[in-house]
Amino acid sequence: QMLTAATGVVKRLVVAEQYRGAIEDVRVIHHIKDPRTWFDFSRETCEMIDQVPGLLDADIVQCLPASTDRLFAKRVDVVIRIFGNMKAMGHSVCLLVANQWATGRIQRESLEKYENIARDCGLEPGSDVVFTSRISGKWVAGISRQMVREIFLCSSLFVFPTDHESFGLVVPEAALCGVLLLLNKSLDMQREIAGGHALYFDFGSYNRKHHVADHEQYLRDIAHIILGRIRENETLRAKAFTRQNYNFDALYKREYLPVLSESRLWK
Repeated sequence: QMLTAATGVVKRLVVAEQYRGAIEDVRVIHHIKDPRTWFDFSRETCEMIDQVPGLLDADIVQCLPASTDRLFAKRVDVVIRIFGNMKAMGHSVCLLVANQWATGRIQRESLEKYENIARDCGLEPGSDVVFTSRISGKWVAGISRQMVREIFLCSSLFVFPTDHESFGLVVPEAALCGVLLLLNKSLDMQREIAGGHALYFDFGSYNRKHHVADHEQYLRDIAHIILGRIRENETLRAKAFTRQNYNFDALYKREYLPVLSESRLWK
């Protein structure tokens, strides 16, 4: 028999006695609580998750909306390097860059630069770092606002070291989806937009220079601080744990498939 909710030896024993079997005959299978069904994700977002499973599986997930011609201004390279450091510290990562308007040859070729940076940082393009325009060629012009929101709901982090910004709607959008914000201290409006409720580090900006003696060490230190803050935040840890462990795919591989395979061998 399969136990779909209760866990623990005592409850397994109760079920075994009910069916006049042994406790070894009872298998524990947890209830599914998949973000795709709980949040009623769109068909397109589900399709994207099928192609980028790290959106559910990775320890650290971020969605970063950015037009392809603004990747430099948004400092996507800095975000990639921070994610590379977090992976080097033993954590699985998935950075999804929702890049719009990658319709021309120059725009498409510019992505290769960032994918090479990812490789240099020990990240795998297409899994650890993903540009949406690269997925099946389907989202070359961009993804919908609904898809961005739904991927934010899978995220735990939003690193935003942008060089210049006006109000920046993406910050409150990410905040409303319950992520740890890391913003550019060198842009005064970033503190105003988030009400000071974020991690702030200087990255320099269009009107304020910022220099550090060892830039790579600076980014490693930031990665350490991010991981430390996430470890201290029970809400983010519970969100990631639930996302990783109770989705359809994880439970099927870990609990359903062994039971189904065992039942086939018994026949």
